Amino acid sequence: MLPTIHLSATFILWFLLQFLGIKAPFLFISMLVSGVLIDVDILMVHPHRLSIMHTPFFWIIISLILVFISPIHSLSVFLASQTHLLFDMVDGEIMLFYPIKKKMYGANIIVKRYGLDPYKNKPIDFAQKILKTPEIIVSELFIDSIALFLFIYVFNLDILSILLN
Repeated sequence: MLPTIHLSATFILWFLLQFLGIKAPFLFISMLVSGVLIDVDILMVHPHRLSIMHTPFFWIIISLILVFISPIHSLSVFLASQTHLLFDMVDGEIMLFYPIKKKMYGANIIVKRYGLDPYKNKPIDFAQKILKTPEIIVSELFIDSIALFLFIYVFNLDILSILLN
């Protein structure tokens, strides 16, 4: 999936936690790190979903460590990271049961439809194919739109006055 869906999903999760009364200082920042910046491994590992950062195991360990520091941050980091991994399983695969199994699991829509190879093709190749896959684009636009409306709501933005001035 494109980075925008990870950012949007993280914002929606943060909004839901706020709505449920679960609040803490720097909560959105911790969620942003685990929900979006998880993809920083793209700079270090190819294909990047073979990185330990793209495994539930890694984020379970991080969350278990954080539970002693801040249970709220632990929960938020876990939710944001698992949502990221779930979306990554739509267009690709992750090592879902690592370290028990290194087998990759996921719908792998892009590889199956376009014959891309995560070991040979670059991330930009995948992004270009994602942009040509209607069901992924529609779902991304839907989630991004929800996040945009929530953003406008949360920050009381008067869009018309901003656009007209």
